[in-house]
Amino acid sequence: MARAISMLCSIYATVMTKDPKNIPQTGVWGRIELPTLQLTGNPGGQVDTVVAVNAQGGDLTDVWIRPGTARINNPPHSTPSENGNKAQPNECHTPDELQGFFGNVDW
Repeated sequence: MARAISMLCSIYATVMTKDPKNIPQTGVWGRIELPTLQLTGNPGGQVDTVVAVNAQGGDLTDVWIRPGTARINNPPHSTPSENGNKAQPNECHTPDELQGFFGNVDW
């Protein structure tokens, strides 16, 4: 399931984790999700920027940027007028909206 969902991501992907600056690489994230996001030719498209956030949607940390591409400097919830009409994901949410989806995360 983790691989299937990762294959549907495009442009900008976000992982939620307890410590965005220290993501364990031995679990599903490091073994399946990140390598899948790094592939080209996924059905959902190509991911160029991967970032991590904590459970509150804060502490935004770069995880991976595709070599040879520019970092997407605009958050995925920005509007075309704010980001110079750069491509954005199909569905985007602010950190406050993300927190509303998950409530209080008990790590």
